[in-house]
Amino acid sequence: MDSRVANQVMKEAFSSGKLPQFSRYELVRSEPFYGRSRLDFLLAGNGFCIVEVKSCTLVREGIALSPDAPTERGRRHLSELARAVGEGYRASIVFVIQRDDAELSRPNDGTDPDFGTTLREAAAKGVEAIALAARYRERRVEMMSEVPVDLSASNKVN
Repeated sequence: MDSRVANQVMKEAFSSGKLPQFSRYELVRSEPFYGRSRLDFLLAGNGFCIVEVKSCTLVREGIALSPDAPTERGRRHLSELARAVGEGYRASIVFVIQRDDAELSRPNDGTDPDFGTTLREAAAKGVEAIALAARYRERRVEMMSEVPVDLSASNKVN
């Protein structure tokens, strides 16, 4: 699995209109700077939307867990997204699950409890957490479907 694939898949999906969650937006820029971070996408439509994409390859017992390693950068990105919502932007974090066996997505509190806390705080401020399943098929990665995101506290799965 290649973590860079998630951004490529999302860029294609934005351009082709395959994501109903973002159907009213058009891709303006990849890797825009916002605050102290370079995030993944800036969309425009009815206002602006900032999207951060995280690749997810860890699935246990049907539960996709992100991140698979502690990530200070990921926490910083979530804080920037929350700040963007406060400034009037729409902001989303999208977990692209590069496996087809996930039925649910959760923060991986066992690996990075601070990421889970920051994600929950960002969601409480209006950052949308979206998980999308993807699969490899004929040397391509294709989007399959949305996977529910569970942000309830203490989802420690070891």
